[in-house]
Amino acid sequence: MPVGKAVIGQSGGPTAVINKSLVGFIKEAINQEYDEILGARHGLEGILKEDFVDLSKLSESQLYGISKTPAAALGSVRKNQRRMILRN
Repeated sequence: MPVGKAVIGQSGGPTAVINKSLVGFIKEAINQEYDEILGARHGLEGILKEDFVDLSKLSESQLYGISKTPAAALGSVRKNQRRMILRN
């Protein structure tokens, strides 16, 4: 029985580990039969701006590729400190 929406955002350094946890979340959300599985682009920023990507349609091949990629698949929340200082 579907249970609603599952939403995930990434935070921290862009590494293969952060993507492996994303893939684990997606697979478990599929197993739990959520109506929607959404990823928030750039973590909390994506949640606040309602900037989501549908993660439910990714193939096993795509999930495998994401899990092996050393980056933040949904985008990092880390900002360039120098840029932030110059804007203020």
